[in-house]
Amino acid sequence: MALVQEAGDSDWWANHANGRSGPLPANVVRFDRLEEVAIDDFAAVLWISRRVMPAALAARLAGRCVTYRPPA
Repeated sequence: MALVQEAGDSDWWANHANGRSGPLPANVVRFDRLEEVAIDDFAAVLWISRRVMPAALAARLAGRCVTYRPPA
């Protein structure tokens, strides 16, 4: 799974209320921008962003993307 974090606190994994430690699971690959993801290499994308989905990617990600909009 591609995890794309463009907004929000970047230390959420280590500072989660459950006290997680260590790296993200091996099946999660983190990116800073949606455009960095080789879409065809991932079955799913978790996109953490406040921006609108780029039109060029919307159709390619249909049914495979969950968008989370963190508070400002």
